[in-house]
Amino acid sequence: TDNERSTLLWVNRWAVPLSNDADAVLDLVDAMSEDESDCADDCLVLLSRILDEARMNIENDERGAADFFEGLAAGLAQRADAGELDAGTCFGISQAYLRAGLTPPDQLRSAPEAFMEVFAAGEPVELPDVGDLVNGLAPDGSTPFEIYTGLREMLGAMQTEVTTTILTHMIGQGNPRMVAIGRYFLLDPVAEMRDAAISGFELLADHAKIDAAVLSDLIRVRNWTPNGPALDKLIKTVLRREPAGGTVPQPWQLHRVITSLPDGTGSQSIMGVCSRGNTRAVAAVMIKAGHGIKDAYVIPCASRNDQKMMVEQIEHAMAMYDVSPSYLTRAFGVALGDGLERGRVTAPGFLDVEPMFGVSDVTPQSGARDAMLAAIDPLGELAALSDKRRSRLIGKSRDWFSEYDIT
Repeated sequence: TDNERSTLLWVNRWAVPLSNDADAVLDLVDAMSEDESDCADDCLVLLSRILDEARMNIENDERGAADFFEGLAAGLAQRADAGELDAGTCFGISQAYLRAGLTPPDQLRSAPEAFMEVFAAGEPVELPDVGDLVNGLAPDGSTPFEIYTGLREMLGAMQTEVTTTILTHMIGQGNPRMVAIGRYFLLDPVAEMRDAAISGFELLADHAKIDAAVLSDLIRVRNWTPNGPALDKLIKTVLRREPAGGTVPQPWQLHRVITSLPDGTGSQSIMGVCSRGNTRAVAAVMIKAGHGIKDAYVIPCASRNDQKMMVEQIEHAMAMYDVSPSYLTRAFGVALGDGLERGRVTAPGFLDVEPMFGVSDVTPQSGARDAMLAAIDPLGELAALSDKRRSRLIGKSRDWFSEYDIT
């Protein structure tokens, strides 16, 4: 229809039922391979949403969720080995996996021939200034996070060796813009990208090109990722050189904090209404039981009125409740600890929203369940109740269905 809203409605209609049917998704891939019209682009949008739903099915322990991915990966590998998928289709499918926070199957990943010729030579790889490449890919005015999002989809669709070499080289060249982008790769959901980013910052550290501001970011990230030991080693190397300098942004002012109630999967949305000088924005974070800081991003606002309208739209879409800013340190601390205990990586966008919420000193809390219960009932009043009194309170929960929409 060439109508973006219609396309999204179509995508949302079919993403859920197809996320349980690997054979149907493989039929969709076959149709994409045969169709040379513009519909293939829309099908990739659908495929990305299907994979996103399938990933959430695994996270929520839905029956058959793992079987879906096994069947899909086997079918894609079979088609790739048989030469039934051209390079463009493989690249598009790989991007769909990456947008869903997943690692693409190895058989689908490919790099431009020019890159492969360089790597096949077996000589030390000398790549051009990656900054020039990124400048050509990124629209004017793109933020480092926006560039990171687009760059990871391109790099992650290439073979592992190519991906890691380019990414390490990109950061190691020391271009300030590339270093800013590289910070997000330290929190990428794909492990090979995190490892490559650390290698890039190690190159910078060896040449004393990490300033105090970047070191501060490294120390923050160290508490948010399973790659803690490697980052510890990197941070010690940087500290020995006593770095100085770098630009620390002007602090944000937090005007209001609103949250949803945790839903049936343990997910909770937290929003902050923020300003910095004349700049207005809404900071958004989703925390989820078993997954830590699941998502984090900034919604820029053109004006105070634009910001007010954005918040009203959010409150209209879901029930939100005002909370004290002091709630944030506890909530984020529990979420970070919960995620780390399960080897989860904090959403890369948390690098941007954490300063907006004013919680730069937040640290992971171990024992998320006990920490949460302690915060709810710090004086142990519930534990001291008689069984009869506690049963009466539980009985009142039958009214929650009429009092709280989320139930």
